Amino acid sequence: MAARTRLHGQSTGPYWQDPYDYTEAVRILAQAGVQTATHAIGDAAIRHVLDTLAKVVPAGSTVRHRIEHIETLPSDQVPRFAELGVVAAMPPPPGTSAAASPLVTAPT
Repeated sequence: MAARTRLHGQSTGPYWQDPYDYTEAVRILAQAGVQTATHAIGDAAIRHVLDTLAKVVPAGSTVRHRIEHIETLPSDQVPRFAELGVVAAMPPPPGTSAAASPLVTAPT
């Protein structure tokens, strides 16, 4: 069994009760070709999701996995999204409307 790491960011609780169980669940889904969407806030959670996807997504997979609700992200993790083909879903900043967000564009 792999060593288990306690992954707590700035919050008071883990984003997954057991990170090892999360990795195993994603492994099963990724190997079956199922897209995953993980809600992750904080650098430790985001790093663990990217590490998991790097380990378990089969080579040559065209499935685009997503990390949802990213609010903060260390700059050293940004290139990993492109390298792994992972979609970063970022909500508009709190207190703003989606229409006013520079991250959201309306169809023309």
